[in-house]
Amino acid sequence: MYFTETESLSKKLAQEALGYKEQGFDAMKMKVGLNIEKDIENVKAVRQAIGSDIDLMIDANHAYSLTEAMKLARAVESYQISWFEEPVSPEYYSSYSQLRKTTSIPIAGGECEYLRFGFLHLFQQQCVDIAQPDICAAGGLTEVKRIADMAYTFGVDLVPHTWGTGIAVSAAMHLIANIDMPGSRLNNADALMELDRTENPLRDELVQPTFSPHNGRLQIPNEPGLGVNVNEDALKRYLLK
Repeated sequence: MYFTETESLSKKLAQEALGYKEQGFDAMKMKVGLNIEKDIENVKAVRQAIGSDIDLMIDANHAYSLTEAMKLARAVESYQISWFEEPVSPEYYSSYSQLRKTTSIPIAGGECEYLRFGFLHLFQQQCVDIAQPDICAAGGLTEVKRIADMAYTFGVDLVPHTWGTGIAVSAAMHLIANIDMPGSRLNNADALMELDRTENPLRDELVQPTFSPHNGRLQIPNEPGLGVNVNEDALKRYLLK
């Protein structure tokens, strides 16, 4: 859920969140980073709209300083935030680790890290509870599988950053289906992945079959490779002239 210019952003975000709940999603993420007061107002509106049984994450895209991020985290803890994503700039490792010590909200990040060497530093500095490598940027499926295995040894969850084309979505689905998750309870939690719901023809037209969530769930394709084929007619429409 993103910022838009509207008379009441809080109302618009709450209505959008209700739409996702009606579609069967039991987790959703919203943007923060306008300013702390407006962020609090928006988070409160969304949480009140969706109730307490839906996971709600917030993503600042490193909009804040450490002091600001701590203030926002304290203010929204009571709204059951499942993670606070990229609260500060990704190169500020010590700020990430300090923030983790001051809030009960899990801290997520890593979409701007590259290769397992970058993530090793992230884990050694105890920066995140949830690692978010982007498969298309962090080194591909093989490298991100190594990152996932390393995250497991540090007791860090992994939810890949997934953006762009349907190829990226399919790659993330296959990765998530083939990684170990920390913990060993009898009934493991469902795997979680990011699925952008904004208009995106490169996601919805570029590959076949397309991905249509049903009751908030995606079916992993079982065809060879990534399980999708590039729609060359669609590709030609988006080639640079």
